Amino acid sequence: MIGKQKICVFLIVTMLLFIITGCSAPADPDVEISIEKDAMLEEHITITGIKDEGLVITVEEIQALNAVKKEVTSVNSSGEEKTFSVTGALLEEILVKQGTSQKDLTGIRLVAGDGYSIEVPKEILDKRDILLVYEVDDAPLGPKEKPIRIIIPEERAMYWVSNLATIEILETIEQAETNKIIFLETVKETISLEDYPYYDSTDKAIKTQALLEQLEGDTSSQSIYIKAVDGLEKNETFPIFKEAYIKVTGADAPAFLSPDMPKGMHVKDILYFSHASTAWVSYDQTKEMIEIKVLNGHEGILIEEILKEIGVKKEGTYILTAIDGYTIEVNGSDLKNGILYEGEEGQLSTFFEGLPKNTGIKGLLSIEAKTN
Repeated sequence: MIGKQKICVFLIVTMLLFIITGCSAPADPDVEISIEKDAMLEEHITITGIKDEGLVITVEEIQALNAVKKEVTSVNSSGEEKTFSVTGALLEEILVKQGTSQKDLTGIRLVAGDGYSIEVPKEILDKRDILLVYEVDDAPLGPKEKPIRIIIPEERAMYWVSNLATIEILETIEQAETNKIIFLETVKETISLEDYPYYDSTDKAIKTQALLEQLEGDTSSQSIYIKAVDGLEKNETFPIFKEAYIKVTGADAPAFLSPDMPKGMHVKDILYFSHASTAWVSYDQTKEMIEIKVLNGHEGILIEEILKEIGVKKEGTYILTAIDGYTIEVNGSDLKNGILYEGEEGQLSTFFEGLPKNTGIKGLLSIEAKTN
């Protein structure tokens, strides 16, 4: 009986040794190589719009192109500067191999892995190098920057996209003619405002969808143009814009933002933004851009100058509408004699020198070029 027990114990120990030996056996080198190759294949970017199926290019292929090394200085939204050395390849070299050039394009959109995106307009494509960077200060990119970081020397840091996933080649950049402006200071009184946490304060914001729902006519445009008082300009995609907010009170207002959107996509101190033929304008920010005038004791901005700044150029008659629905019609030639100012209660008001008193509006909501 004891002999049988010894045999059983021996068999059990033998089986355990066999299992342990199998688990600790050296890994198959072919499997390791396969894993490494898969990891390398993951490090790639895609360029859409250049081929029907899109062009997939690996970091290894980018590194095989002519290496360009430059000292670059980034400037963030606060004006802080940072200088460093970068090494990468030119986007232009890739495009030329595909039979095109940056100067042939009307625009590109850079999309990061975290959803951040920015449109690069033709003015930049025509005059700047676009670097696909794989080294910074002679070191490989960090995990949050891989696989590629875009650097556009002498342009704002908002174009320097890390964790690049896709470059979209844009066929056209829509620029509809603006014929109507709506003042944010007044329209916010017509729409429900929501609390919006902003750093240490809670401000008020409007859902962009609520603004878009007030539009009439053609709204097929798929982009939103945004201009800030510091000169920043960007085109945002319609799907991203309609899910965001316009913060209308507190610091940096008006501001385009969303809790679900990377902060680098936010725009502070907006002068105006436009969709199709309508622009939403901040009177408070126009005062930073346009010379203040005084007419009949009213201190404000000439209406003609506001329209010029926004790009409304139509001749003929203009319709001015108040928040209560009251409207007047004014000939375009009289706009140079009209001033927009803040009334005693803070409402936007108009005064036209040489025109009847009924052209004075309290609570101006919009100005629109009359169509025939």
